[in-house]
Amino acid sequence: MDVKSIEREYKEITGKLDAREVKAAVEQLSGFVKYAQEFHRMEELERCETTYKYMLLYFAQGNPDPERIKVYHDLLVSLYEVCDKTVDILLLKESPAYFYDRKRYLNYTSHSTPAQLIHAIERDFADLSLSQSVVDTSGNQELLKKQLCSLENNLSELFLQTWLSSQSDSESLDAFRKLIRSGHLSADSVCLTVSALTLSLLNRFDRNKVLLLIDAVERSEEEIRQRALVGLLLVFFKYQNRIGYYKDIRSRFGILVDDKRVINDIRNIVLSFIRSKETETISKKMTDEILPEMMKISPILRKKMSLEEWQQESGLEDKNPDWQELFEQTGLNDKLKELSQLQMEGSDIFMTTFSGLKSFSFFYNISNWFLPFTSGHSAFIQDGIPDVGKSGFFGSIVTSGVLCNSDKYSLCLSLMQMPQNQREMLAAQFADQGQELERIQSDEALLQQNKKGDTIAKQYIQDLYRFFKLHPHRADFEDVFLYPMHFHRIELLKEVLYEPVSLRIIAEFFFRKGFYSDAVEIFSQLIVFESENSELYQKVGYCYQMLEEDAKALGAYLRADMIFPDSAWTIRRIAQCYRRLKKPEEALAFYLKYDKIKPDNLNITLNIGHCYLEKKNYNEALRFYFKADYLDNGSSRSWRPIAWCSFLAGKFEQAERYYAMILQNSPSPQDWMNMGHVKWGLGKIAEALDAYLNCFRESDWDWEGFSGNFEDDVEELRMAGIGDLEVRMMLDQILYRLTD
Repeated sequence: MDVKSIEREYKEITGKLDAREVKAAVEQLSGFVKYAQEFHRMEELERCETTYKYMLLYFAQGNPDPERIKVYHDLLVSLYEVCDKTVDILLLKESPAYFYDRKRYLNYTSHSTPAQLIHAIERDFADLSLSQSVVDTSGNQELLKKQLCSLENNLSELFLQTWLSSQSDSESLDAFRKLIRSGHLSADSVCLTVSALTLSLLNRFDRNKVLLLIDAVERSEEEIRQRALVGLLLVFFKYQNRIGYYKDIRSRFGILVDDKRVINDIRNIVLSFIRSKETETISKKMTDEILPEMMKISPILRKKMSLEEWQQESGLEDKNPDWQELFEQTGLNDKLKELSQLQMEGSDIFMTTFSGLKSFSFFYNISNWFLPFTSGHSAFIQDGIPDVGKSGFFGSIVTSGVLCNSDKYSLCLSLMQMPQNQREMLAAQFADQGQELERIQSDEALLQQNKKGDTIAKQYIQDLYRFFKLHPHRADFEDVFLYPMHFHRIELLKEVLYEPVSLRIIAEFFFRKGFYSDAVEIFSQLIVFESENSELYQKVGYCYQMLEEDAKALGAYLRADMIFPDSAWTIRRIAQCYRRLKKPEEALAFYLKYDKIKPDNLNITLNIGHCYLEKKNYNEALRFYFKADYLDNGSSRSWRPIAWCSFLAGKFEQAERYYAMILQNSPSPQDWMNMGHVKWGLGKIAEALDAYLNCFRESDWDWEGFSGNFEDDVEELRMAGIGDLEVRMMLDQILYRLTD
């Protein structure tokens, strides 16, 4: 059995367990365990099957069994665990994936247990404290760097041990539990351990590691709490079909969410995950729109900027108004404003900027993708960076919520490539910008409650995003950002999220970001709580309309109209839906109703005309088209419907007059074809032929495209008195003229 077959077998078995198809799962799992030659697992599986058969026997006999649900859940848990352990044993032998490659390597090379590593890290912190005092007096940075490297290496190995630890390793779990609960080590050390636990759980479920994450959420340090909550939500999402079977996890989590602060944190984290769905769109906009436009503008901007502006000190603070005009002419100004707004909302706009800066050797170490930023890292000791972590521009950047930890390391490692004098000059040039950034951050902190926690969670999710999207071995990891992010569906989170306030926050966020299929689901659930809220029905209708499900949209709009009648917005939407559903009679009634509430609206007037046209009431249609022409104050917008409707009404001279005006003002190929129909209706066959030839030449149609469009109008030509034989002759004559 190759790796793909092993993984496929595992997914099929767990899928059957998710669906509670126990007998089928046991039969398939039995073959899986036998192939792995796991005799202990086989014995456990046989016990599970015996238990299940007794359950079925009692059930068939009609015997009461108050413990049935508990036993059934315990049985499913045991079957999941047998399957998990079996697949891990098989993949450890066969899989070339990064996780199993590192695990095999660690099994052969590591001589330290997690407990020993934690003790070594404690010793490193003590030595480092002493070394820092020596540096302060003697300036010996080599000693400091040596101690830092020792600490970082031990932290890195602890990360690997945590990530790669197996389910049955109780000694390691005890060490991790002590690390998380004791508070002896720095918050950064625990943060790394939390990330390793999360990564391990995303590879394979382990009840004890989930409980360790809950332990971490109970820590007082915000950095640890937020990371642990992010990891916990991802684990709950991935294993939502089994997580509820663990009573201790349910009870521990239930105690957590008694704290309103935790509920608020969960909401914010869910919104950050939803926000991550637009990162790819933002990156694409940067790559395909903004950066190319900047490249186009750059040479023009250089021409606009005279040399004297840079040589005269008095002009340094004055901005050339021509620059702003260039931005506005290209539309770049609007795109930059949009990005600025997204950044203020917490969106990740720097993914493109820093995606190319993850090739430093620093990122060869997997733990460094999750390392909280510190300016005291050994990579920065030699030839230190000006003002990192202190003040000025660099200090503001690395301490701000603008960049995630991973990007801060990328930025500083890039700056390390510069000569010392250039770094100092750059820091001096951006000192003012640094002060401004600090002021903005201070203002933002006043505007948002629990800003620190929100920022930490947002930055950590961005760190995770970069890991799953940019790590060299990303293909070996399941990308959690491809999950649909429907956290509100998770049974364990329903107490937190499945209530009006949380659902409304999430729904509005989906709605505002344009994720209409997600938004409509939650708005529909909110209607259960607020069945007489017309706004909810309006938003459900709008979502369905954006998804081009007009029948469902119409149903929601009609319900909104029943609750709150005479809303012009709802009436207009109802009319649009009826029209798109090819029901002009019903659409007309609502357009006329809207026209009474808000008369003389150009678009409504045109649509009333369209409805009359579809009802073949051409004279009424013309009446509203001429009204629209009057309202449009001489614009050509109404000319086409007037011209075509005039042709259908048999008013060929009027149609000819309007098409003549249209043909003088950027005509389309269809305009030429319609003019041909009009000329033909007037008996001007030679002029009609010329119009048809112009239509073909002005279009990108081949003969099939042209003749197909022509024949679409056969019914209208018949109404104009043109017979089918004449149609065939005209098409042949056009073809001869084109091929001669």
